[in-house]
Amino acid sequence: MTRQTKRRNGKPNGKPNGKPAAAIEKQPVTVEIGDTGLEQYGGLVFEERLRQLQGELALRVFREMSDNDPIVGALLFAIRMLVRKVDWDVEPGGDSPQDEAEAEYLRSIPDDMSHSWPEFISEWANATLVYGFGPFEVVYKRRQGEQRQPGLSSKYADGRIGVRKLAIRPPDSVERWLFDADGGIQGMVQRLRGGQTVVIPIEKLLLFRTESRKNDPQGRSILRNAYVPWFRKKHIEQIEAIGVERDLAGLPLFRVPGRLMLPNASAADRALLESFKRVGRNLRNDEQSHVILPSDRDPNGEFLYDLALLSTGGRRQMDIS
Repeated sequence: MTRQTKRRNGKPNGKPNGKPAAAIEKQPVTVEIGDTGLEQYGGLVFEERLRQLQGELALRVFREMSDNDPIVGALLFAIRMLVRKVDWDVEPGGDSPQDEAEAEYLRSIPDDMSHSWPEFISEWANATLVYGFGPFEVVYKRRQGEQRQPGLSSKYADGRIGVRKLAIRPPDSVERWLFDADGGIQGMVQRLRGGQTVVIPIEKLLLFRTESRKNDPQGRSILRNAYVPWFRKKHIEQIEAIGVERDLAGLPLFRVPGRLMLPNASAADRALLESFKRVGRNLRNDEQSHVILPSDRDPNGEFLYDLALLSTGGRRQMDIS
């Protein structure tokens, strides 16, 4: 082996593992070569590993957590109220009169929208904190004083471009995202109430995210880490509620003639058995206040049909919270 094919350290020169090295094509420094690595296919993001929190399922779960759980709801309400009390201001970029004039122009924009700034903050918190992201479409207008067309009126008549509103685009209305070849976000496709879809380019969007991971447009809900304990607590509460109901109200028990439960029972007997099952379900749901049974007895003097309540006598295997 010659000096041209072997270095002093014993590694092949330009041939790792004895194989020819791939040619590296030189690119301008302005060219982006890699991508973000975000797992997305067809504009749908698949970064979440739990199946229960993928796609629209996650939006339903986080909505249920924020609406039904008292602790989650109280914390979200406290955060919203604190954020709404924050004072917002614009600082000039310099000391010149032009800098102060531009700062004053920016200060006038929130005060000239069709909704108030606290309303926007509330929409921001409701979407971004719960779902992890909040897309808002920026709707512009020209400031030309009072106008007959609704929404276009302005407190100013300087002819400059103002903001008509920062319109929420609910996370559950996002059908898919638009990415470029490098993983950059180019816009989103929104599903309207009538079933039609519209494309909103990123230039028209304000996309708020709780955090940025692989440039995921959907961010990460602040409720994500609470999902597993919330799920377990929810089901334990349901089991406890059922146990308390059965312990206090009892379990309905029907006694019916055996012929109703035979595999070859007649259609009339099967229909009668189903009617008793329906009565039992209604009793469990408190939809039926009483039951009328026939007074017929068998040769031993026992009722052919009977209804009783099974109870535990107030004893439990374990204490409930």
